[in-house]
Amino acid sequence: QKKLILAAEYWCPYTCVPDSVNPGFLVEITKRALYKYGIDIDYRMLSQEESINAIQDGTIDGILNINKINFKNL
Repeated sequence: QKKLILAAEYWCPYTCVPDSVNPGFLVEITKRALYKYGIDIDYRMLSQEESINAIQDGTIDGILNINKINFKNL
């Protein structure tokens, strides 16, 4: 099964604490949608700036709840 590493900053109830009973509804929806295609997610908590750096260096595969206004070079 393929696994994607996704990151987000703390913005509960959208993205909450990883590996908790309620990781956030955006995390849960993403996990359920990708599960249908045999893809699991490893959700990590990073600031938006840390997430951008991790995307650029290939450490993570995607970012949840990114704010395009703050990162116009995406």
